[in-house]
Amino acid sequence: LSGVRVIYTAQADTDAQGIAKLQLVPAPSGGSNLTYRVSIVSPSRLPYASVSRDMQVGPTDGLLSALTLPTRSRLIGRLLSASGEPVSGGQVVAQPIAKPVEVRSPLDVVPDLTLPQTTTDSDGRFVLRLDPGDYDLDMIPVLGTGPRTSLDNQRIRDVDVDLGEVRLPRLALAKVLVVGPSLAPAPQVKVRVLELPDTSPRYGLACTLDLPCSKVAKVRAEAFTDSKGRVQFLLPDSLPSASLLPHSLP
Repeated sequence: LSGVRVIYTAQADTDAQGIAKLQLVPAPSGGSNLTYRVSIVSPSRLPYASVSRDMQVGPTDGLLSALTLPTRSRLIGRLLSASGEPVSGGQVVAQPIAKPVEVRSPLDVVPDLTLPQTTTDSDGRFVLRLDPGDYDLDMIPVLGTGPRTSLDNQRIRDVDVDLGEVRLPRLALAKVLVVGPSLAPAPQVKVRVLELPDTSPRYGLACTLDLPCSKVAKVRAEAFTDSKGRVQFLLPDSLPSASLLPHSLP
């Protein structure tokens, strides 16, 4: 059939030598080489970034030229409690900010579904290696020691970024009573508390094309009601603060 576009795809994992074997449609003998888009998806746990490259494939088997992966940028910071004490053993998770819905090409790099994350050390310090993009940073202290919160709208480019000291907000105790239509207590009801995103324009944060903007509500707490329909949560009473502005590291 003429005028029909056909896309051929193949995938494989690299071995211990970094070699991946793919079965590709060869170029016709005596004709010009075929151009393939090669996408390398690097797992989030590795320091190497994901890349896409166009490569030429001839009519016979062979080894394509080596692809050198760039190093992911480092996001560095120190997590402190509201009183200024280091938060050790806390999780820091980078959640990519979703872009507006658009038609994706099958040639695009498939994102790694494992979110980049790390744990703070005894001094509260953390390091995340991230591909360029916009992220929300979830800060999750050890259960019962502090509120779950986030540092949203962080833009990562191709240089390291130091967030400085990130101070968690103070705790606020929230109590909820859940009742049914007859006003009787509702036991064993799961209650989830979400924080709506702050999209008000301010320095470095705005819902414009050139600045990151998170529009996703964040889960802050969830629990089941007791036999009397009561449930309580530890929630942040404000947004976390950081010793910004972020700056490039030498």
